[in-house]
Amino acid sequence: MVAGASMAGLMTAAALQPWYRRVVVFDRDALPGTPRARRCVGQGRHAHGLLTTSVDVLEELLPGITEEFVAKGARRDDLAADVAWVSNGHHLATAPSDLRGLAVSRVLLEHHVRARVAALPGVEIHPEHIVTGIDVTDGAVRRVRVASSGPDQWVDADLVVDATGRASRLPDWLAQAGYPRPREEQLRVDLYYVSRVYTRDPARIDSILIGPTADAPRAGALLWLEGDRWIASLAGYGVRPPFGEAEYLDYAASLPSPLIAETVAGAEVLDGPHIFHIPANLWRRYDEATAWPAGLLPLGDSISVLNPLYGQGITLAAIQARLLRDLLADRRDDLASRYLPRCAEPVANAWAIATAGDAALTDPSFQPGPDDERVARFFEAAATDPDLTQLFLEVINLKQPYSRLTDPQTLPV
Repeated sequence: MVAGASMAGLMTAAALQPWYRRVVVFDRDALPGTPRARRCVGQGRHAHGLLTTSVDVLEELLPGITEEFVAKGARRDDLAADVAWVSNGHHLATAPSDLRGLAVSRVLLEHHVRARVAALPGVEIHPEHIVTGIDVTDGAVRRVRVASSGPDQWVDADLVVDATGRASRLPDWLAQAGYPRPREEQLRVDLYYVSRVYTRDPARIDSILIGPTADAPRAGALLWLEGDRWIASLAGYGVRPPFGEAEYLDYAASLPSPLIAETVAGAEVLDGPHIFHIPANLWRRYDEATAWPAGLLPLGDSISVLNPLYGQGITLAAIQARLLRDLLADRRDDLASRYLPRCAEPVANAWAIATAGDAALTDPSFQPGPDDERVARFFEAAATDPDLTQLFLEVINLKQPYSRLTDPQTLPV
């Protein structure tokens, strides 16, 4: 049983399907029959794209899906050559690479993945069903309580995966069953972002990503969308980007680079503005659990909620879904004790990436150390060295550890 039918839950269902006769997915939301934003996906109206690792895992779980997306108007993009990266105030040098992402709207992404997963033998997806609790007997989860339009019902389950995201009630469920709540690590970011969709010249295939700096704690993304569109998401730490179109463009021009403002100047606004707020980076340390009920696992944003500017939420969920699939192939009983520590490894890497950048922008007591100085030197050097940009993108794709950016041996003498 999977709680949650967003991207994390859908990838989980695909990972479970080869190993279970029946996989049931419950989601609290009404699930639209066409690609459109839905209420319970707060980031559904904002900039999205799939990094290389996410594309690779999706293709493993649902063979052929990448080309299906392309046929529906999405685009395989070279994350180096097709994207302008501005990091730490530097325009990074780029060259063609083998890091291929997928430029696609969130609504098309989720809609088609859901259709593919629903078509798998034995998979059922039930909208407007809310998992409200678990029943733990003799140290194992035996069933879940589900609320819908009728009376609550108890549903038996051999394995329960919580993929309900940032609003997960799993800490409460554990406490109610007599297990300790997880320790939580948090770094407040108070990040607001406002998004608009613009018309795009069909000849333009590029995207733009502009990171914040200490002097300009604001950021932006302009991503290619199917249907000759761009989606712009402008972000501010502790400050909400403006809603008015003229003010919005002025804000875009105030980013560490004016590229986004220059690119959309004169383009027609098709949708927006839409706002989203991220109060904090959060990591629930389930990997530290000393007691844990069998048959229960968290996945995706139920474990960690990171600043979306770094784009790693879906990537982490994909890595964890693939890990779950691989561990099930071993057919051993100690699933949780193997899964929880190992799924924390990529989270630790993504956490280092997000918090290293955010601490300098949000912590009044922050004092830069040697690692921060090395990162600043790294991006300064990457402005003229595409090999360093390639390494940075491998780190962002969670293919290399963040420590590569702070390693003194990484930078040329």
